[in-house]
Amino acid sequence: MLLINQLVKTYLSENKPVTVLSLTTLEVQAQQKIALVGPSGCGKSTLLNIIAGIVRPSSGQIRALDTDILQLSETQMDAFRSRHIGYVFQNFNLLPGLTALENVTIAMQFAKVIPSHAQKARGVELLERVGLNHRLHYKVDRLSQGEQQRVAIARALANKPSLVLADEPTASLDRANAAAVFSLLLHICSELNSALLVSTHDMELAGQMDRTVDLQKGSTTGQQEVERDVSV
Repeated sequence: MLLINQLVKTYLSENKPVTVLSLTTLEVQAQQKIALVGPSGCGKSTLLNIIAGIVRPSSGQIRALDTDILQLSETQMDAFRSRHIGYVFQNFNLLPGLTALENVTIAMQFAKVIPSHAQKARGVELLERVGLNHRLHYKVDRLSQGEQQRVAIARALANKPSLVLADEPTASLDRANAAAVFSLLLHICSELNSALLVSTHDMELAGQMDRTVDLQKGSTTGQQEVERDVSV
């Protein structure tokens, strides 16, 4: 599903190189659920953005679904991501001028995985699944943060991705909403047989995953048979 080797991301700060991510090896199996933990600045968001093709690493190798994604052009990567990777952003990244339903269906229009005649029905179905059947035609800037996060989850799952990435998906939610949203994300990913890679500071939520990878300590807990060396 996903194999990462010797991944490094370095930025220049005051003309000096600063390494924000150094990952020896990480393997994600199909349908596996992995939590990325560690303090702010340890590279969790950077790693997710690199896997999604939004950020290019300074060096290293990434194979996703038997594809060397670092060899793809920007246009090819955009197409690959839309068809195979769902991304739940920490700040939602919804289009404020569109309704909840439009935000979900526009993802399908770009990817062309779901037939055009079935896109609206799938959008409605997903928004109903996340409890927003009464908010289908509301502009997203009129929704609460919890509702916007649910729209973001529905959009990420619209094209039935093989891999779902979620960057602090509950960071802006209260405890009750965080638990409900996270449970929903786990449940739907299981139904779709999607692998799930989540960055989080919440160790209680991380404990619900198959494995937990600490990017600062370089340790892995969970299913030892698929454990790999991870370091920063």
